[in-house]
Amino acid sequence: MKSRTFKQAVCILATFWVLVEVYWGFSRSPIDDRWTGEVSIVNVFKPTNVDATMTMDMIDPGLIMNRRPDVDKPGARISFDGSQADGIQKLGVSAAFFENPESWKFSQGFCALKFEKHRGSGGSWINGHEDVRKVAVIDYESNTAGCFNFELGVVDFDHIEFMIVKPGQSITNRESLKNVVFVELKRDSRVSFIQRLIMRARFSSWVDKPSLIDA
Repeated sequence: MKSRTFKQAVCILATFWVLVEVYWGFSRSPIDDRWTGEVSIVNVFKPTNVDATMTMDMIDPGLIMNRRPDVDKPGARISFDGSQADGIQKLGVSAAFFENPESWKFSQGFCALKFEKHRGSGGSWINGHEDVRKVAVIDYESNTAGCFNFELGVVDFDHIEFMIVKPGQSITNRESLKNVVFVELKRDSRVSFIQRLIMRARFSSWVDKPSLIDA
């Protein structure tokens, strides 16, 4: 009798866990995950690779598994690392995005999002890869001190193009595209297998109205 009761309890807990995972999979945005990639500096559509890696955590703290003690708004936590990472800092990127004594805080390098705009789709012109198509292009603005505006070009479920956007830069004005920090990001998931399956299944419909906040 005790063995049967234990098995029943395990089955109930397993069922509950699966249901919670399914719920979270439907609740979170497909880009609400961790992304990593090698950094390039682009000058007039010509990228130069640098020995630096960027890690980006897109976070919507409205979901319980995303809550951090010092973050209460949707945004992106970005960090740069590598032997040539200091070259990125010299381009005007705040020290908060690099290794520093306060890096243990999640809010270090975190940009709360003030504005999110979907600009449709298009080719990947910035790095000269015109054959790569972005199914969604999203602009983000932050009101966090020291942060920057950036663009995410969603290529597919597992790949995103990241670009820091400085004032005055425009894809239609090639001469303005100098010293652009550009990263081809790949999903380095912190999300469970069940959630990823559901997020992937929702991806094709999500790109019609892509958002971090409104999944």
